[in-house]
Amino acid sequence: MKRLHYSWVILIITFFSIIVAGIIRSSSGVFIVPFENEYGWDRSIISLSFAISLFLYGLSGPFMAALIEVLGLKKMMVLGMSTLLAGICLTFFMEHEWQLMLIWGMIIGLGSGVFLTVLSPYVANRWFEKRRGLAVGVLTASTATGQLILLPVLAIIIENHSFKWALGLIVFLSIIMLLSSYFS
Repeated sequence: MKRLHYSWVILIITFFSIIVAGIIRSSSGVFIVPFENEYGWDRSIISLSFAISLFLYGLSGPFMAALIEVLGLKKMMVLGMSTLLAGICLTFFMEHEWQLMLIWGMIIGLGSGVFLTVLSPYVANRWFEKRRGLAVGVLTASTATGQLILLPVLAIIIENHSFKWALGLIVFLSIIMLLSSYFS
């Protein structure tokens, strides 16, 4: 029986990490109305927080790539997932608009920058030579895969229970990927 090369293990962990980071980043849309209803905040403030997150996520890409070069892939994946996990956990305790700006605008925006901007090409170029195109394709598809599968699940959970249950699912998935990244 042929053994699975370690590069494929890295690809699988990266694939699922990008799914989790992508769902955190893109789930903002399903949380607008629940945040509005729960806290009485204006939709424009909630949307501004999510816009700041998108801006920082895009802006941080080159800096995240430099940090991967300095700290290494494993440390950056652990740091990025820890940052996202911290942001989601802090969401349970937020009470003021400025906290939403800090948590969803800055923390989640910067945490997702590692996974959603530079990770796919880095892993493909570092770990794959012959099947680099396949690796990039698989990792690129992970963001859309997560959105396709998990956004409807989050919406159903919010509709039938509350947004805190949906956040709980994200926390659970984040912990699994944090442990996978740490122990790989």
